[in-house]
Order: sequence, then C-alpha cells, then structure tokens
Amino acid sequence: MSEPAPAPGFPNSWYFLGFARDLRPGTVWSRTVAGQDLVVFRTASGRACAVDAYCPHMGAHLGCGGTVQGEALRCPFHGFLFDPSGACVATGYGTPPPARAKASTWPLHEVNGFLMTYYHRGRMPPDWTPPEVDREGWTPLLSRVWELRGHPQDIAENSVDLGHMGAVHLYTDVAFVEPVQTVGPRLQARYALHRSAEAFGRGRHQTRAEADIKVYGLGYTVADLTVAEFGIRTRHFVFVTPVVLGKTIFRIALSLRRISEPHRIHRLCTLLPRRLLDRVIRAAAFRTFTHDVEQDFEILDHKLFLPAPRLVAGDGPVGRYRAWARQFYC
Repeated sequence: MSEPAPAPGFPNSWYFLGFARDLRPGTVWSRTVAGQDLVVFRTASGRACAVDAYCPHMGAHLGCGGTVQGEALRCPFHGFLFDPSGACVATGYGTPPPARAKASTWPLHEVNGFLMTYYHRGRMPPDWTPPEVDREGWTPLLSRVWELRGHPQDIAENSVDLGHMGAVHLYTDVAFVEPVQTVGPRLQARYALHRSAEAFGRGRHQTRAEADIKVYGLGYTVADLTVAEFGIRTRHFVFVTPVVLGKTIFRIALSLRRISEPHRIHRLCTLLPRRLLDRVIRAAAFRTFTHDVEQDFEILDHKLFLPAPRLVAGDGPVGRYRAWARQFYC
C-alpha cells in the first residue's frame, strides 16, 4: 500500500510576525518562520528590522539576551553590534568589525499596523507586497491566536471551498456574486451566503451576508463581510504563519466599520452612545467570527492533503485555487 502524499512544503509568501504597535523602539522578538529562526527588533529611531537569529561571529542566539543599542542589535555573547543591513559595525573589543561577519536579513513590511516578513525557499527577494487597506472610519482590532497542525494552503483553501460552508458552518444558498479572479499573488472571491440565527432581539432570523475575500499569497487574507439589512460591515483578517512542518500559528483579527444608521439594527440602538454601540456590535461579530473559524480546527488538525482531490460540482473553484497556489512553491 503506497504512502499518502505529503503536504506541500513551505509556500513563498508574506507571513505575520506581530502587531507593529507592540514592537516599540528597543524591543527584540524571537520568531520562527518556515523552520527558520529570526530576530525582529526596532531601533531607537523607530526602524523595524529582521535578521537571522544566530550571530555570524560564534553562533549565539541574538534574541536570547540580545539588546538594541541605538541603531544596532547587540549580541549577548561578545557584544558585537549589527546594523539594520546585517553588517557588523563594532566588536566588543574595539577592534575593526569583520566584513565577513554579516547577519542575513529578512524582508520586513509594515502594513495596516502589521509587521510581516517574506519567506522564499531560495532566499529570493519579494516582487510584491501586501497592500494597504482604508482604515478611516473603522474601529480598532480585536484579535485571537491559536496553534494548529493545518498547512497554509489548506487553510486558505477554505475561502473558496463553498461546500464546507453548509456542512460545517450551516450557511445556506451560498453562491458567487462574481467569478473568482486571480491576478498574480492575489485571489479575489465574492459570494453571498445566508444563515438562520438570533438577530438583535428579533428572534430567529434568516440573515443574508455578502463576503468580499482577497487572498494575498498563502499567509494573509482580508475579507469584508457586509450585512446590508442591518447596515453592518466587518473586516476580517486571517494570518497563517508556518513555524515548522506540521505546526502553524493561526491568528484572526476583526474591525468594524463604525455604525452610521443604528436604527437599522434595532430602534433601541439609537439610544446608545455611538462608541458603545460600536463596541457591542464589534464584540458580537468577533464572537461569531471566532466560533466559525474554530469549527474548522478539528478537521484541519486531522485532514490529509490530497494532491489530486476528486472534486465535484458544489465544491466551489478549489481546482482553480490550487492552480493559482502552485506559483508559491519553488
């Protein structure tokens, strides 16, 4: 009996490292991305940088006791200093810095309040970056993180797997509003979906939502969900960062477009201060978002990757998604 095919290796993509606000000047983080250890730090002037974790001098881990001194990262072992380009600019002895003692750097992109790095199996530089989104009129983010066994490609595939939305999440009448579009590293899908649920004191209610999903590489997804009936729009972020094969950090974040017509939700909502109403609706939306993603976890933790799935009508454009995803592997 033949062995099942392994899941694909690490995709060449941008991956989430943390929220930019948390990396203050002088802060040093240790991270593992696609089986490689790196260190992220912010200099005194505010520049964010990422380098390989191990000092090229004698191998000390720069994130374990390393500190920021001005515009450089100090190795805890011998006091060597490395600037944002990875160059050694000083030794701990006052001797000339060795030109060959250069720390390899990682591409770092600060976008939408997120710090992201680019992994490429061959260490090639990125030829694209995740775009900015409009944040005017949106609330601050709520966020949560888990550790999963799921592979980034499997997790992002859920965005076009229409069949599981009924079987797992109990949505009905899921249908595309526009055909799936792929342009380079971006895949965009727009579809409508319905679900019966308790809705703002109105009892059981059949609610229609429209999702506009943009997948950038295999580590970053932005989805705007609009419930026109209630005048509610939420923005959902999904970050999938592979740590090692078989271990993935899965983070979600959600922001709410500030409510402008509270009477559409419920007439009593007009009595609440607007910022309080925003917090209440955002918290309710985040609970639903969290519940939905957690419904996938047991499946993702135990599913087998099938390189040639036996697709049928009703699955959604999974085949097209997989053809698009092939570009992210060397």
